Amino acid sequence: MADDFEALGLLDDVSDEREREARLALLRDLRDAGVPDEELRRAVALNQLVLLPVELALSEGDERFTLEEVAERAGLEVEFLERLNRAIGIPRPEPGARVFDTGDVRQAANVARTRAAGIPDEGILEIARVIGLGAANLAATLATVFGSAFLRAGDTEYDLSARYAEETRELLPTIEPGTGQALRHHLRAVLRQVAVGESERASGRLPGAAEVTVAFADLTGFTRLGESVDPAELGALAERFAELASDLAEPPVRLVKTVGDAVMLVSPDPGALVSMLLDLNDAADAGDSGLPPVHSGVARGPALNRGGDVYGAAVNKASRIAQFARPGSVLVASEVRDALGDDYAWSFAGRRRLKGLADAVTLFRVRPPMELEPEAA
Repeated sequence: MADDFEALGLLDDVSDEREREARLALLRDLRDAGVPDEELRRAVALNQLVLLPVELALSEGDERFTLEEVAERAGLEVEFLERLNRAIGIPRPEPGARVFDTGDVRQAANVARTRAAGIPDEGILEIARVIGLGAANLAATLATVFGSAFLRAGDTEYDLSARYAEETRELLPTIEPGTGQALRHHLRAVLRQVAVGESERASGRLPGAAEVTVAFADLTGFTRLGESVDPAELGALAERFAELASDLAEPPVRLVKTVGDAVMLVSPDPGALVSMLLDLNDAADAGDSGLPPVHSGVARGPALNRGGDVYGAAVNKASRIAQFARPGSVLVASEVRDALGDDYAWSFAGRRRLKGLADAVTLFRVRPPMELEPEAA
C-alpha cells in the first residue's frame, strides 16, 4: 500500500518517519472512505489533506445525486432548483455530476412544501439569497474559529484531521439549526481555500491574515438617480443588483456584503474575481437588466477575516479605486495586474493619489483577452 501511495507522489514531501506513518494512515482511511486518488493528489498539493475528513463529515449519508435526481425526488423543476442553488451560492455542478447528498434532497423537499403553502417563487429566492449570504459569512467565521481552536502544536496530519472531523461532527449540529444545508456547502467551499501545512501544524496556529483580492462594484449614477426616482423603485434597483452579483459570485469568489448600491467581493484567486466582475458588467449592460452601468475597483493584499467581514488595507484601497472607475469598467491596482499577467487585456489608467493612502496608486483598466490593445505610455 505504501508503494502505491509512493508511486502516486503522495509521500514525496514527507521525510520524517513519524509524519510519513501519519500520512499513510490518513491516506488509507480516505481511500477506504471512497476518496479518489485524483482528489488525494489535489489535496496533498494544496496542503489540504487534513481537511478532507472534514468534507466527509459535512456530507449527509453515503448516497450521491445529480441535480436532476434531487429535483425529481423533491418535486421541483430542474430550472427552479438551479435558480435556488444560485441564490444560496451553491456553484453549478458539471452535467451529470453526483455532488448532492441526502441533505440536499431533504432541503429541496422542504422548499417544495413551502412553495405548496403559497409562498411565491421570487419570495423563496429572496429568502434563499439572505440565507446563502449569512451561511457564507458564518462558514468563513467557523473555519477560522474552529481551525484555530482545535489546532495543537506538534500535531501530525492524522492527529489534526481526526480532531477536526470529530469536532465538526460533534459541534456543527449545535450551530446548524436555522442555517440549513447552505452552511455545509459554504463550509466545503471555504475548506478548499484554506491550507494547513507543516508550519501551521508545528506552531499550532493558523496564519492571521491571508493574501486576497478585494473588489467593490457600484451602480453608476445611483446617488443622482435617487433625486428623481421613488425610494421603493430605488430599493428594488439595489436589490436587483445584489441578486445579480450573488448569482455570479461562485466559489472561490465570495460576496461579503452589500453597502447601499455597492457590493463587496473577495477571492484568493484574482483571476476568478476579475472574470466575475467582467461578467457582472456584461450582465448589467444586457438590455433586459434594467440596471445602470457598473464600475468596479480591485486591489490585492493581506487581509483578515473576522465575523464574516474582511479587514485590511486592500479593502480601503479597492473602495477608493472604485470611485475612479469609469461606467462599465473594471479598474485594478498594479499588484492585481502583475498577478494576472497576460491573461487579460490591459490599458494604463494613470497614477492616482487616493484618500487615506500615503502613496500614489498605479491603475489599469482590464478587459477580456480578445480586446487586447497596446498599453498607453
